[in-house]
Amino acid sequence: MNFSIHRFIEAGTVRGVHGLDGGLSIEWSHSDPDLASRLDRLFVKNERGDMEPYRIIEARFSLKRGRPSFFVQFDRITNRSEAEALRHRIVYLHPEDLPESAVNEQAEAETPKRLIGYRVVDKTGSDWGIVSEVLENPAHPILEISTHRSPSGSLLVPFVEHYIPTVNDARKELIATKLEDLILK
Repeated sequence: MNFSIHRFIEAGTVRGVHGLDGGLSIEWSHSDPDLASRLDRLFVKNERGDMEPYRIIEARFSLKRGRPSFFVQFDRITNRSEAEALRHRIVYLHPEDLPESAVNEQAEAETPKRLIGYRVVDKTGSDWGIVSEVLENPAHPILEISTHRSPSGSLLVPFVEHYIPTVNDARKELIATKLEDLILK
């Protein structure tokens, strides 16, 4: 079966080999650390770029240097040499393997509507205003920013990397560039 990488969710990175029977140590990066113990499979991108499924035989949780990790045994990896071939590879989840609540949480985290209320600053840290609305558009979302810098009091900004190269969810802040180009004079 050929799986498209665009449908997958990054879950972690293979950091090392554990034991002689091909066990792997995976540093978990998904928001739900308990999820790994409930999964039946993970995916790894092969040399051609195709996603290969690996059935999980056993998974044990570990906290390593304050980060969630798992010792995983895959069905197709039976010795240390085979496991070494996966070292430093990223492992992925398929959305259909997630519980419904995790799928909804993932979709909510990716939606631009979450940006309402985020502060907009430029690279120098100068304040441009607050995202007051997100408008759906076939090409890309449009952010409406309430700002004192525009004569109309608001500025429409395409939510693309050219204008918004960085989203900092922890600080609820967008780093913007070239916004002055969008102000009607």
